[in-house]
Amino acid sequence: MGNGVTSQLIHAYNDNEMMAKLDAVAPHLISIIDGKFNVFREVCKNDDLDKERIIELIKNTPLFAHTSATQVYQKYFEDCGLKYVLGKERLSGIENLLKVVKLFEMPIQSDLIEMANVICFNEGRNGWDAIEADIQKEAFSGFINSFKYIFTTNYDYLLDDIYQKEVFHLHGGFNYIQQKKECGAVSITRNIQDRKGCNPFLAWGIDGYDKRNHVQGGIEYPISYPEEGLEYGHSVIDDYFYEMEFGQYEEIHIWGFSGQNDKHINDCIKQNPNIKRVYYYCNPVTELNNVDFKTYVESMFCAMEKELYLDSWDSIWQKAGRL
Repeated sequence: MGNGVTSQLIHAYNDNEMMAKLDAVAPHLISIIDGKFNVFREVCKNDDLDKERIIELIKNTPLFAHTSATQVYQKYFEDCGLKYVLGKERLSGIENLLKVVKLFEMPIQSDLIEMANVICFNEGRNGWDAIEADIQKEAFSGFINSFKYIFTTNYDYLLDDIYQKEVFHLHGGFNYIQQKKECGAVSITRNIQDRKGCNPFLAWGIDGYDKRNHVQGGIEYPISYPEEGLEYGHSVIDDYFYEMEFGQYEEIHIWGFSGQNDKHINDCIKQNPNIKRVYYYCNPVTELNNVDFKTYVESMFCAMEKELYLDSWDSIWQKAGRL
């Protein structure tokens, strides 16, 4: 499950709402980031993607003088999806802002992430009691608890409040803590009883590779200890990814999760030899009967003879008790 579910139930998690809050506390920050990206918008007016002109522009930018312009284009505009926002008047979504910050090596990434964490916490209104949509709690709880596992990219407590087992937060959450020792050990733990959101571990990243590295345990360099004193940390999130890739279940339902910028998750689903059926809930008007869209979704999640079933997101919301 992705933010496409939570944002329908708690409006504060809608991209537009989050951007409005960020704009209110740091309008200058968004303007600076957006202004940097304008140079690429100028060569792609009228929604026309001109790959060669973008690559040429990258070549002529001093910042990228010692980098392959084609590789920069591939990573940021293709793999990270910045090509899809070239026609927008303004950047939206915190991840897109982060992509531009990293592209231009702007020294404001930590400031942006710190503000994003505060906005995501939503002053503690991030569980079932914050729901604004018209939905039957018993029906929603019954539906959610019918699944053997719940994996989510969300940070909030909405699912934790109703699921009777542990929810696997693949990108951390408000009660996850990352610890780094002097010896280099990196660990990520979780205190399920702590809902205060003090110094939480939330994994932000521009693509799947970035996010997967961020949630791993192990060792981080440089270290000050001698080699014989090395200690390797453990991340509870590594356990979640192991369960996703090797868990004993034959079908998976994908709801409110696009798969964009999350190849690390898509690959776990694709590579799990036990999964035979993938159910993907989508827009009934533009996607459900679209052959090209089905091929696209298959390319993300299906391999090893997995069968893809597209269904309307209206269908799953009805099962989940939305009125």
